[in-house]
Amino acid sequence: MELLLKAGPVIWLIVIAFLCAGTVFIERVWMTRWSKVGTQDFVDKICTHIKNNEMDVAHALIDANDNGLSQIYRYILKYPTANIMVQREAAEEAGKYVVSDLSRGLSVVGTIATISPLLGLLGTVTGMISVFQSVAESGVGDPLQMASGIWEALLTTAFGISVGVPALIAHRYLSSRIRTRSTWLEQRATQIIDILQSISVEK
Repeated sequence: MELLLKAGPVIWLIVIAFLCAGTVFIERVWMTRWSKVGTQDFVDKICTHIKNNEMDVAHALIDANDNGLSQIYRYILKYPTANIMVQREAAEEAGKYVVSDLSRGLSVVGTIATISPLLGLLGTVTGMISVFQSVAESGVGDPLQMASGIWEALLTTAFGISVGVPALIAHRYLSSRIRTRSTWLEQRATQIIDILQSISVEK
């Protein structure tokens, strides 16, 4: 706290950025857990009901689950006997909404990772301007006092980098996490479409 108070007003912008990035990161980790995306057990049950021609049961199970995969399946099963292109378009349309929801807030973390070091640099530059302005007005005076002003000005750069690096790591982690879940959703959508198409061929 003592260092924060010495670092100047820009440091509080960095603190706010840190709190925002941390909040978004925790919220995104929670909202992108597998239970919110979909589980293999859910997929297996839907596939079994469709293969057994229990469409009503499949619809009821989809409606009872509030996850990303259920939204995609709901769109696909609107066209259970349509050709494969129609079903794929339905899956892609639903998938856009689901992936967009998974990615919500990701740009905030990325932006904070970029601007935090810049805010730190801004704080240091303004601090150095203040130090040299004082020197220009009253001379060098006590070198220790001047050194104190310089290291206090450098604090914002240190804090900015200390926020920017974890925010960048958090952004990369969330991007990878969302990409993994998006690929899984695409594969599960293809799986259900293949089953529907095989049933149509049999009929």
